[in-house]
Amino acid sequence: METKILSIAEAKNGTSQVKVEHPTEGIFVVGFSTSWPLIQEKEYSQAICTITDNFFKLERKDYFNYLSQQLVSHGFEMPLFAGPDRDLDRERIGHRIKELREEQQMDAKTLAQKSGITPANMSRIEQGKYSPGLDILCRIASALDMQLDFVKKGE
Repeated sequence: METKILSIAEAKNGTSQVKVEHPTEGIFVVGFSTSWPLIQEKEYSQAICTITDNFFKLERKDYFNYLSQQLVSHGFEMPLFAGPDRDLDRERIGHRIKELREEQQMDAKTLAQKSGITPANMSRIEQGKYSPGLDILCRIASALDMQLDFVKKGE
């Protein structure tokens, strides 16, 4: 088994989340509407790892649907969602914004003013604690004399 479970935790609203790491595809989060994955941690961990390994061996395109079908067909709860860990994306983007700002020897307050957002929000964005929308990201990019673009992973 290549895939491993990083954590299983109960969320604030009684749901549970399983953080899964596949060695080549990265970290995923699978959410459930109950705490069953916590109660049956060993069974859920083994099932999710096996299903995830099989999914990537088959080079399928829709992880959520494949995972849902396989879990339900083996008597497990259907997940609410499954996909990449967005916390990592927020942290990566926030870190990059801070890095670009510091390269330009600009303090966070100045960048916030140029972007038209509050310094507190700028701080949360740079720490990866707040997910800004496209409009705010474009304003930050413009204030840094940059543009948003899609690039291949690793570039």
